[in-house]
Amino acid sequence: MTKLEVTDDFLSPEDFEILNGPTKPGEEFPWRYHLNNFHEQGFDTHLQNMQHTHVFYWQGGWISDFSSMLDPVIRKLNPFALIRVKANLLLYSGPEPFFGGFHIDTDREDICQTGILYLDTCNGPTEFEGGEKVDAVANRFVQFPASTRHGSWGATDVPFRRVINFNWIPM
Repeated sequence: MTKLEVTDDFLSPEDFEILNGPTKPGEEFPWRYHLNNFHEQGFDTHLQNMQHTHVFYWQGGWISDFSSMLDPVIRKLNPFALIRVKANLLLYSGPEPFFGGFHIDTDREDICQTGILYLDTCNGPTEFEGGEKVDAVANRFVQFPASTRHGSWGATDVPFRRVINFNWIPM
């Protein structure tokens, strides 16, 4: 059993809207296309196995003009150090659910935590290798050891599924 810590209503409604509103497709938020590379895990390149991403923090520095919108989350996490902060947008996966495969987010899994902030409520959960699933509910935050293999299911009930992933070293 994976040690998961799930918090609903993680941010105040006002702070959540600061993140949620600007990152919706159609706004001027800069999403970048990214084809997931799971060939080493036995997955073929597939139209459903892609996402759009936006990296806020990488290799010791903030690299996004939109980083300040994360201040309420960073204050709550109170990290010793950030490793990476990245938003993911998965588009509608078709009439059949699609699982993108298990992975870990960082090679610093021995000392890090991973957290996922869900921006949308949809039927695209996060699944953990131990079999647990966390449903995608807007303003829900799930935290777990970074060594925990996890993966996302594409949503079939909404046009897109958005999350922000946080990898950090706790105090």
